[in-house]
Amino acid sequence: MSLAPGTKLGPYEIVSPLGAGGMGEVYRARDPRLGRDVAIKILPKEMSADPVRKQRFEREAKTISGLNHPNICTLHDVGSQDGVDYLVMECVEGETLAKRLQRGALPLEQVLKYGAQIADGLDKAHRAGIVHRDLKPGNIMLTATGAKLLDFGLAKPVAPLGSGLTLTAEMPSIPMTEEGTIIGTFQYMSPEQLEGKDVDGRSDIFSLGAVLFEMLTGRRAFQGKSQLSVASAILESEPELITSLKPLTPPALERTVKKCLAKTPDDRWQSASDLASQLNWIAEGGAPGSVTAGVVVRTSSSWKIYAGLVTLLAIALGGFAWWQSAKPREKSVVRFALTLPASEPALVVGGPALVLSPDGRSMVLVVSHGDSSQLAIRDFSSFDTKLIPGTDGATQPFFSPDGEWLAFFSGGKLRKISVAGGPAIDLANAKDATGGTWLPEGTIVFNGEWTAGLLRVSAGGGKPDILTRPDSGRGERWHWWPQALPGGEILFTVKTGEGSEESSIAVLSPKTGLWKTVIDKGYYGRYLPAGKILYVRGDTILAVPFDAKKLAVTGSPLPVLQGIQLNPGRGFAQFAVAQEGTLAYVPGTSAGLRNTLVTVDRTGRETPLGALPRSYEDLSLSPDGKQLALTLIGEQLWNVWIYDLEHETLNRLTFEGDNRDPIWSADGKRVIYFSFRNGHKSLYWKPVTGPGNEEELLTVDSQAYPRSVSRDGRYLSFNIGTPAASAGMYLLPLQGERKAQLFSRDQFALHGMFSPDGKWIAYESAESGKSQVYVSPFLSGSAQWQISTDGGTHPVWSRDGRELFYRNGIASDRLVGVTVSSNPDFSASSPRPLFQFRCQQAGIDYQLLPDGQHFVCIKPPQADVAATEVNVILNWSSEMEKK
Repeated sequence: MSLAPGTKLGPYEIVSPLGAGGMGEVYRARDPRLGRDVAIKILPKEMSADPVRKQRFEREAKTISGLNHPNICTLHDVGSQDGVDYLVMECVEGETLAKRLQRGALPLEQVLKYGAQIADGLDKAHRAGIVHRDLKPGNIMLTATGAKLLDFGLAKPVAPLGSGLTLTAEMPSIPMTEEGTIIGTFQYMSPEQLEGKDVDGRSDIFSLGAVLFEMLTGRRAFQGKSQLSVASAILESEPELITSLKPLTPPALERTVKKCLAKTPDDRWQSASDLASQLNWIAEGGAPGSVTAGVVVRTSSSWKIYAGLVTLLAIALGGFAWWQSAKPREKSVVRFALTLPASEPALVVGGPALVLSPDGRSMVLVVSHGDSSQLAIRDFSSFDTKLIPGTDGATQPFFSPDGEWLAFFSGGKLRKISVAGGPAIDLANAKDATGGTWLPEGTIVFNGEWTAGLLRVSAGGGKPDILTRPDSGRGERWHWWPQALPGGEILFTVKTGEGSEESSIAVLSPKTGLWKTVIDKGYYGRYLPAGKILYVRGDTILAVPFDAKKLAVTGSPLPVLQGIQLNPGRGFAQFAVAQEGTLAYVPGTSAGLRNTLVTVDRTGRETPLGALPRSYEDLSLSPDGKQLALTLIGEQLWNVWIYDLEHETLNRLTFEGDNRDPIWSADGKRVIYFSFRNGHKSLYWKPVTGPGNEEELLTVDSQAYPRSVSRDGRYLSFNIGTPAASAGMYLLPLQGERKAQLFSRDQFALHGMFSPDGKWIAYESAESGKSQVYVSPFLSGSAQWQISTDGGTHPVWSRDGRELFYRNGIASDRLVGVTVSSNPDFSASSPRPLFQFRCQQAGIDYQLLPDGQHFVCIKPPQADVAATEVNVILNWSSEMEKK
């Protein structure tokens, strides 16, 4: 059953649903007598007749009522009304561990903290003679005060440990199955649960071991393609070594988790209390040789020392200026987390979302604000994060050497703004930026477009000079993420492909224009004044000694950080280090490889398609609406795949080279795409089925982006990006002589989409300083109508040509529609917002299905788009020196 808002159960008024599971539905409700929100769990009427389910429901009420512990959800009341049985519980604010794990592994200090709290709560239950039996991330809530155990619906009473019975003594017989199904969740079950044997508290300890493994690694301890294969792994296999997945894990914690996961109960921790003590001991520094950015050192339980720690934390958050004035030898390593408002999270999809001032006293973030992004500054001597006016649409900020200016990219421009306030100043064109750095002599080096190489411009603005062009002879394709070295040389990332292994770090001399590789198989090199380079390899941040005078690596790399959000495809990581040694980072894991395909109706309701989460990018819908052409990111190459919407099958179309940005021919028989092959750049098309080989359509001098084919099949629209001399939007005849014709020299014009009747082209352009959607006649003049009024990208026509859709804002992801007419002249209605949804913002990222009511799009995980948590470590560089 489903309860509508306003429904009353006893004195409680239903507010909204919270979730549902096999044992009932959970709602947020209001208790008007005490003026508080509660959670109500009900057993649906149709299940009340089932004596087994009702027995379990009553058992949960009795079970929870006997447990009073800060890490166990509190039961307030029980009741029954109109045949509906319900529990009234504490309404716990936070997120489940399962949801948190969607963003990747947790920092070590959180694993230890939450793990000890969960074990402490289990110990309370076990001492009361209760085994949870369904411990899993979905039944653990993370709140501001710590972890709380939920859902004792499968809990089982057993003889208390102090009763004189041994742990292996025979227990009362309780059914372990229901209709032939083992009770619980397979991935976290103990071997004895799977075998249908009696269980005691050590079964929960096994489950907690599996949860700890997943918290540490972001992966399940036991995996398989079916319940049978998972069960087999639990019974017969050992999980991977945690230190092989997370090299910085303390050995003592590795042994602790391994002991939890012993196949035989006698080989595990014999009580949850022992396990909690062990986790607390590791957190207190009792694990020699551990290297991590996350363990908080604790002292004795004396109230005086505890008060001193509270004072220290207050100083870290509110008195950073005092901390800076302390003597260097007295500086302490202080860790704390900053929580951003859910309405203004950090936007992590377009590049590094945070940067520290050179003195480490403040941090600038790229945050969501309204329908766009904006820069916000957080001074560590203050509790407030303040938006910086004039930075709408900003991405990838970086400071001037004196910390008085911020440079950033917005609206296709490189801009700067004074930290003290004032208007933003345009410095240079930068269509698709990938990083910049400000040199002491008053110049800025940046990448203004993916394939452009590095450019240099005066910090006062002007025409940029070309510093580098990727050397196709050496397989180079992109020069990204520059950073100035002390001597004026530039450290930057060279990428030869999309995979994390297809990257290296080089040093450029601006005087000679020559560069050399200093680190293989790594990306996003960041120089530290202490004489080290931090860079990313795999899922780990490594540090290697570097001589800034000789421009050479002088030692072996060592792992120093894990649990940071990474983007291997774009070659950046979400961390920043100030010159004085402060570190800030967004916790998480690798982004961009877990996208899903969804449909969205005009109200914004999403429905997942059957395709598994993959590294999807770009999509094009076939003319008959039955297939999608997609780009899939591989470890080394990108390729074009075809997804059948009806049969839910995915098949690879291209095999040679690196292929991307597919679109369909007008008859739906072929797919057109851009390809890199041994430094050669071309547009190709290839039959989807039947006879015929791949055919080259056009050779180009820079990366090309095919976007649309006219309904009659005669023309292809495509873009060539800057800084090529040929930059602009083009038309390529697909019949007769294939000679590209320039449609618009506007280098900011993108996504040219033919109208169904062939009379118009819709496109976006940031020539005015802000991306807007326009419509122009096709081959019949230079007239232009602006469709969007407050920014717009990615235009898409309806199939009947009566509507035009576009996206409004990189932060809100609002889809907007306008009604259009061309009888007798072109006209468009005022924009009408439809809904908000998370789509990947690259290439063609959504399409309208033939019914005209549903859109299909690529949806990345929320954690790959926005983040509300930033971890800060004061004086981190001194800790790293000790390693």
